[in-house]
Amino acid sequence: MHGGRIYEYAEKSGRSSDHVFDFSANINPMGPPKSVMTAIQGAINGIRHYPDARHIEVIQAICSKYPMAVAQSVFCGNGASEVIDLTIRALTPRRVFLFEPAFAEYQQAAERVRAEVVHIPLFAGSSFGESLTDLGELLHDIVSRCRPGDVVVINNPHNPTGMCWRRDEFIRFVAVLGERGVTVLVDESFMDFRPDESERTVMPDTEHLKNLIVVRSATKMYAIPGLRFGFGVAHADLVKKIEVNRDRWSVNHLAQVAAIAAYQDGQFVRATFSWLQREHGYVLQTWGRHAAVQIYPPSVNYFLIHVREDLPVESIVAQLEQEGMFVRRCGNFIGLGAFDIRIAIRSHEDNERMWNAFNDALRRL
Repeated sequence: MHGGRIYEYAEKSGRSSDHVFDFSANINPMGPPKSVMTAIQGAINGIRHYPDARHIEVIQAICSKYPMAVAQSVFCGNGASEVIDLTIRALTPRRVFLFEPAFAEYQQAAERVRAEVVHIPLFAGSSFGESLTDLGELLHDIVSRCRPGDVVVINNPHNPTGMCWRRDEFIRFVAVLGERGVTVLVDESFMDFRPDESERTVMPDTEHLKNLIVVRSATKMYAIPGLRFGFGVAHADLVKKIEVNRDRWSVNHLAQVAAIAAYQDGQFVRATFSWLQREHGYVLQTWGRHAAVQIYPPSVNYFLIHVREDLPVESIVAQLEQEGMFVRRCGNFIGLGAFDIRIAIRSHEDNERMWNAFNDALRRL
């Protein structure tokens, strides 16, 4: 089940939503930026009109932030989930290849068009802590199995492990798959949290690879999940195909205004990098050394742990929830189980609160 169910958490814990500490949704605790809040307040009167169905100004902002993007190659959606759904509906593939564990919305989008889902395990073995299989090896295998019209979904940085591949580790396979009539969708919803983004993103490759679509989200980096904004970048011909049959009003006026301000706020991005670097160090010094857990080192704003299986994980989570702290249980991810937990990185105060509460829960066992 998707994280971020703040109102359900409040009801479950008997607290107001303001007193719930949501570690299940990977939202930047530094946001929304002041620039975004100011822009929203100044645009309130605009809600009396329909939003711009062409998304002209926000696409201009995207093209300014990401110089490799051109207006004809960008399409917007009500969050990354709608961008993914629009893409799958436009392509109507017979098969969709997913690297597991994977974001549930990929499979849901595939099932809505009655596509067969082919699950590709990322883990080299069956137990947590074993290295992820080389992505190039997996794609090489898919090349031998794919058929024209198939879609391959790659999530980078990967959710929930946090693994982040370099562009040169897999981009050559995208071209080979294109020669076989296979479309590759790369979900880069968390790429904005990477200072080395230029070495990881495949967005520039959409200019010459007609089978490549890149998905981005403003929701996580700029902390606007209540507004929802995401966009896709692809070859202009593919964008036209995606735009043909969609709800033209799905991206509301305030979401567009917020995204425009967000993508112009370089200072906020630099402050985020500084915060995240400090908190990565804290996570590694605490969770990374804890005898009760195994951890995938964080690369973005969350980390994945495996609780030692001789411990009563249900009791531990219940005690955290009594303290108003909710994490993302990963038992419904293919390849993970009941002892696997994804934890968002929040403010330092909140991160200390979670760390102390986890240790308190262990001591009460």
